Amino acid sequence: MIAKDRNLNIDIAKGIGIICVSIYHFVFRYENSLSDKILCELIWLLMPLFFIISGYLDKNRKKSFSQKIFYRIKALLVPTLKYTVIWLLIGGIYCVIFHDYSSRDFFRDVIQTYLRPEFSNFVIPEWGVGGILFESLSAVWFIWSMMFTYFIFYPIADYVRYDSKKLIFTVLILLSLGIIVYDFGEKISWSLTVIPIYAALMLCGSYFAQIHDFKFNFLIAITAAVIHFVMYQFFGTDFVFASSLGTVGRWSVITFFLQTFIGIYAFMALCSALNKKTKLISKFFIYIGQNSLIFLVFHGAFGLIYSDVLHTFIKLSQEYWYIDNITPETFCKSLAVCFLSILSCFVICFLKDKFKEQK
Repeated sequence: MIAKDRNLNIDIAKGIGIICVSIYHFVFRYENSLSDKILCELIWLLMPLFFIISGYLDKNRKKSFSQKIFYRIKALLVPTLKYTVIWLLIGGIYCVIFHDYSSRDFFRDVIQTYLRPEFSNFVIPEWGVGGILFESLSAVWFIWSMMFTYFIFYPIADYVRYDSKKLIFTVLILLSLGIIVYDFGEKISWSLTVIPIYAALMLCGSYFAQIHDFKFNFLIAITAAVIHFVMYQFFGTDFVFASSLGTVGRWSVITFFLQTFIGIYAFMALCSALNKKTKLISKFFIYIGQNSLIFLVFHGAFGLIYSDVLHTFIKLSQEYWYIDNITPETFCKSLAVCFLSILSCFVICFLKDKFKEQK
């Protein structure tokens, strides 16, 4: 049952994002073709989009800081922990049976899943970056980053989100802080160095929530898409979300910020058009968007098993790539892995819904 006040365009955006991430993890290769560039551009756009959406959807405006954080822990962190525990147990058994996977490997991957290698390697440096089980859950870095971003977002959001001048000033401070962290934060986890930038994006999303009945112009959307693609190609700001300054140094933080909003205008115009014109397709993406956490956690996990069985590859676990040359057979197997992983996530969502009905 979909709430009447729910923004379905956002659900569609999240759904398309999850599908793009799945394709990127299971099918994509760096062949430098136009389709490769477009997919990469979408991936680097969709990561910051999720933070803007989080700010847009924030409804905890009259609660205390502790109440807000507790709500996020309950709504975001607890389900993630529950889902990853399920997969670590199932995946651990699979890896023990079909791979040379020891109890030490399992313990290492569990620790690194929850602490990230950047932290756990301070304690046990010889562990490296994690094994096959950790890599299949590496997309969960996004959840940890989002939780830490809320610690910056919540203390200041209520003071600036209703005042455009305060918002601009605060965003500039956060972007400047992001540049400083880049310069001096080499020992910090790469998924945490960009938190000031994520917080700035989240604040902007919270401010946009005050704009109602926003309508997109088709010609402006096309122009924004072209500008975004040109910026992506020539300014090298695509990896800022992963803590790399691109080709224009510190200015990459600013250009990335601008590039993100230009691209999001074009992308959300597409989502709005899908919602109005293609009901069947939009329902597909809406369902994924409403269950995005399950798809985020489990798509790589299922992909590990399917790629192992089909003897193809999984991008999440680069150490375990089996076939490096693209052939029609490899491409078809990779598509099959992507399809089966998404289908399996649908099954998990269906079982979750049935379980809720019985309670």
